[in-house]
Formats: sequence, structure tokens, C-alpha cells
Amino acid sequence: MNGSEDGAASVWIHVGDVAIGDSAQALRQCLEQLQESRSILGGLAFSLAELDQAANEARSDGWDGYQGVALDCDTWARARRILIDLAPGLPTPSVEADPRSNVLLSWRPAPDRGFVVAIRDSGRMTFGGRRGSSGIHGHEVGHDQLPAPIVHELRRMIGSDPRTP
Repeated sequence: MNGSEDGAASVWIHVGDVAIGDSAQALRQCLEQLQESRSILGGLAFSLAELDQAANEARSDGWDGYQGVALDCDTWARARRILIDLAPGLPTPSVEADPRSNVLLSWRPAPDRGFVVAIRDSGRMTFGGRRGSSGIHGHEVGHDQLPAPIVHELRRMIGSDPRTP
């Protein structure tokens, strides 16, 4: 046990050559519980809950403490339909609002792989992905589901397409 500046004791756990303090250990446990909750709830239910939480947080202008624009109900509804009708075989994304009144769907299976789709109230979807040193970005128009070109690039970038090297 080590003392801290405020006199409280701190416990360190040594894992191999890495020491993990109380805070890091608690964070690790929370993340493990979150992953377990996601499995128990099912990916879709968890993503829908994240969407509702994002909409609640972004319900009025300035929600982010700056000049964030409130999330539009049409954008929320479009994102909800897209999540419900997600292409078979795709993992469910993380969901959040951004300050421009978009809903962001994010897939990050590994530090060097990821894909993000920004759903806008106009029906336009902006996307970007990375797999190692390879990247792609663009936009498509879709209404209640991800357009086929986005699904194709998403599968390619996150590696959920078995034909992708």
C-alpha cells in the first residue's frame, strides 16, 4: 500500500510488468461490466439505449457546454430506424450525438480499425473508416437504412466481411 498526498491509502496491483492502481482497476471492472451488460441486453437494445441517452443529453442548444445544436427529432427517428434495420451480420455500433445535430454510429473493433457514420436530418450520411494505414470517407443519401455502399465499406473497414483480407 502506498500513501497519497491526501493521506488516503492506495492499493496497487501488479500484472506482469504493469502496476494498476485502484482507479485503473475500478475502470477496468466497469468496462468489463459494460461489455457484459451489452451481451446480456443484446447489441441492438444497448445501441437503442445509447441513442435515447444521446437524444436526452442533446435536447437543447448548447447541450455540450459550447454551441452544440440540439438533436432534431427527425434525425433521432431516422437513426432509430437505421439501427433496427441494420444489415444482417453487422455488429451493433456505439451511438452518440455530435454538436452539429448529427447522430454518430461508431464501430471500433480494434485500435487500428474503425468506421463512423454521421446521420443528418436531411437524410445525407457522411462516413469515414480506417483499417491500418488504409482509409476512406464520403457521403451517401439514405433514409431508413444504411445505403449499400456504406455497408460495403463498413464491412471492409471493420473486417466483418470474411472475403476481406
